[in-house]
Formats: sequence, structure tokens, C-alpha cells
Amino acid sequence: MDNVLQLEHNTSETEAKFNLILKQIQDPAVKSSQLVEWLKQCTSAAHLLDKNHKKVVDVLLKVQWMEREPEVIAGFQSFVVSLVAANPVHLRSVIKSLICCFVPILNQKISDTRSDTTIHLVLKTFLNLIPQSSSTITTVFCNSFPYMSKPSKTIVLYVQNLLYVTTYAPHIRSEILEIIVKKLTDIDVHVTREEIEKAEEKYVDEEALFKMDEDAAEEMKHPLANKLDVLMQLLFQYIKEVSFKNENLVAESSKLFWELITCFDKFILPVHELVHVQFIMFYVCSFKQSFFKKFISHCWNKVVDPSIACVIRKSSACYIASLLARASYISLPLVMSWLSEMVAWAHRYMQESLDSVFIDAYCCDISRHYTFYSICQAIFYVLIFRHKKIFEADNGYNYLVSLNLQHLLTSPLNPLKVCLPSIVSLFSSIMRSHQVVYCDTIIERNNRMVLPIAGLSATTSTDFNPLETFFPFDPYVLKRSCAFIETLYIVWESDELDAEGDGKHVDSSMSDWLMTETLNNLSKSLPKSLSTTLDAV
Repeated sequence: MDNVLQLEHNTSETEAKFNLILKQIQDPAVKSSQLVEWLKQCTSAAHLLDKNHKKVVDVLLKVQWMEREPEVIAGFQSFVVSLVAANPVHLRSVIKSLICCFVPILNQKISDTRSDTTIHLVLKTFLNLIPQSSSTITTVFCNSFPYMSKPSKTIVLYVQNLLYVTTYAPHIRSEILEIIVKKLTDIDVHVTREEIEKAEEKYVDEEALFKMDEDAAEEMKHPLANKLDVLMQLLFQYIKEVSFKNENLVAESSKLFWELITCFDKFILPVHELVHVQFIMFYVCSFKQSFFKKFISHCWNKVVDPSIACVIRKSSACYIASLLARASYISLPLVMSWLSEMVAWAHRYMQESLDSVFIDAYCCDISRHYTFYSICQAIFYVLIFRHKKIFEADNGYNYLVSLNLQHLLTSPLNPLKVCLPSIVSLFSSIMRSHQVVYCDTIIERNNRMVLPIAGLSATTSTDFNPLETFFPFDPYVLKRSCAFIETLYIVWESDELDAEGDGKHVDSSMSDWLMTETLNNLSKSLPKSLSTTLDAV
């Protein structure tokens, strides 16, 4: 091992012997006692292993120390700490070699607790020894994250280790949460609600023919959905453990809340039609009244900020509406307060628009008034869910009358023409049955006037609603992790007759029903030739 101890004197004469030693170090059959001795010598010579000796360092970092005796593990730990302390240039390579150990070796049944403990001790030492190493560590965490096609066990063990890092390095918790939420979002966008439900239906059909394992019934039948389910369960449990001690909410929960808000802004809000990851916010908002107030205010500030992109303003309005409609932990007075806020903004916007430009009620300029229509649809959506409780409340009817919705609906901006037809139909039916406002005349007039909507091409104006059907907190369908959500959730169940008298609808997935109703309503309002084409959809 003299060649390793005297690397600065390495010459061509010792090259062969030097390479032989490196091969011996790489040999999996090398005795542990010999490996311990080499690690001790390398530790004492760590100051000599500068960037010119990367080949030696790479060989030493590839040693399979995790499966060795405690003496080897301790020796490797001492070596990497001494190496980085003497030559920080090797920090990234050392961290990468350690993080790779978070992923279990092929055919290994469980993760080695001893090696995991050593890895975390080394990482903790690096963070204390070199404070600037935190950025390098989080970068390697992100780059080493297992791809979604890897087995569930691999991804779960990796995430568990990342979350454990936050217990001794809370100052990088926000970065770690961002990594995890980003990766969960990547999985979520690759598995649609329709694919999940189709896989579950196929399993039910097979279960009717064959007796299935009871444990298998708890698993999602779609592979990606099953991975997402386990990871969401893990993240929900982590959020709960950080926020509560002995069932009491602790101060740390507020800091965690704002860290999750940052994750929401970066990775959840900009993504259209996520199915499950956004329920992280739904869950954490249930912890404290101030949390969901701050979250709604946070989204509202985006809605009314004209400097923000229209698509983000529209998504923020959808999150407000969906949370107010679905969250059982939000009191009725708060729901009514935010309804008043949204209606007041819509009235002000309408008046300012009428004062500034001429508006044609039959040709709605959605590109100009996109946020206005999004807020109107949010108002209708919340009222569909919460109207029963509002009418049951004292002065509930007078409250709805005071909103002066009739003035909003009959304005030249004509929100009933742009909003989702099924939402409009339900809203109209509910308001008519309680004699608050009457929309039938306006709806019939809009149905007769099948004109293009400004901002949309001629080929798309009659095929799709421009506001689309994205309701962020539609029913949560993952089996394991739904235990954290189901007690906080309002299931949509309407006893009101819709416009066609179909009777009662239960919310297995409201957006699916809304899309069907939208196509039906469009087919009735279109010329026969176009209606035939739409029926084929």
C-alpha cells in the first residue's frame, strides 16, 4: 500500500504495482481485515488525495462497504470524512456514492440499517464541517432520485431517507420537500383518473371470477397509481408527525405550511389537471383555521394580480372554489365571506369594463375577460355545493339576494354564455327552485345564438368550453392514502333536479359528469350537422 501513501511520488516504474493494488481494492473477495488496513492508510494519507488522484478516490468510493463487517463500515466512514475535510473538491463524488446507497441493491430484501445510519452520520458531519455543502447535497438528492419506472420499494426507501435527512438538517427541509413534490407531480401527470378507474374496474371484473388475495385488494391496480398512493401516504404521515406532538399542533407546523405553499406555487399550481398531489395542501390546511385562510388569501392575491399570467389566475380561482366547496373543515360563515368577496370583485370588474369599452353580449371576449369568467364559474361552483347550508342558515336567502347576482348575470359580459354549460345548468336550476335569480331566459337566448367566442379559433369554439373542467379537489381515488382525506371531504350529492329532470347525482367524479353534461348541452344548441359530429365524441 506504499503506492497509495506516497501518491505524490508516483512514477512510471510503480505504475504496474499501483494498478495491481487498485484491482485488489475492487475485488469483492478481498478480506475485510485487509480492506480495513487499506482504509486506515488512505485515511492517514487523505491530505495527499487531491484532484489529480481522482482515479484512486473513485476506486475507493466504489468499495462495497455496506455489506461488510462493522469495522469496514467504521473505516469507510472515517476515510470519507477525512478525505472531504482535507480536499473538499471530492465532496460531490463522495455524496453521490453515499446517496446511491439509499437505493437498495438488486434482490436485497431490506435496506441495511447499519449502512443507512452511517450514511446519515456522514452527511450530518459534512453539513457541520462544510456549511456550504447543503446545496451540493440537495443537488445530488435531486439528480439521484429513482425514475418512476423503478420498483415501488426503491422509490419509497429513497424518499424515506430524504425525509429522515430533514430530522437532523431542518435548514434544507424546504429543498427536500420541493424535490419530493416535484417527483410526485411527475408521477401524477403520467396517470389520469380515467386510467386509474379503468384498472380498478378490470380488477373488480376479475375478482368476480377468481378469489383474490385480501392484501392485493388494498393495492392500486395501476402500477404508477400504486406507487403514488404509497408515496402520498408516506408524505401525509410525515406532515402529520412534524406538525403534531402528542396530538397537539406545534409551532413547527407553521413553517412547514409555508414550505408547502412554496412547493405549491412552483410545482402544483402551474400544472393542469393534476389528480392527487394537490391534496397535500387540502390536508395541511385542515390543521388550523389560519392555514386555510392564508392559503385562500394566497390564491386570491394571484387571482386579482393583473401582472400574473391569466392561466395562473384562473387556476388560483379554481383552487379557491374547489377548497371552499369540498373542505368540510371550512365553516359556512367563511364560505359566505369569500363568496361575497368574489362577487364584489366581479361587480367592480363588470362596472369598470362597461365604463371603458363597448361590450357585445353575444360575442364574449374571453381573451380580455378571462379572469372575470373564471371567478364567475368559481362562484357558481361554490353555490352548487354549499347552497343547502346557506339556505338553512339564518338570513341565508337574504344573503344570496344581497349578492345581486341578477345584475351580474344580465350584464353584457354574459358569464352564463362562457361558463361550463353543466355548471350553468345546475346553478340555474338551484337558483330558480329557491326563487333567488332566474337564468332560463338568458340561457335560452345564448343557446339560440351559436356564435364564435373571441380568442378561440373557429375549429375549437364549438367543441370545448374555454374554461375547461378542472376542479382540483375532485374525489381522491387512491386507496391507502385516502384515509387522511376522507374525513375532511364533502362528497357532492344533489337532490335538486337538473335541467333535464335526471334527479339525484352522487359525486364519484363530478368532473366526469360535468363533461358529459357539457357535451349533451352543446349538442342541443348546435345545428344538426354539428350535433351529429359531437355525438360521435
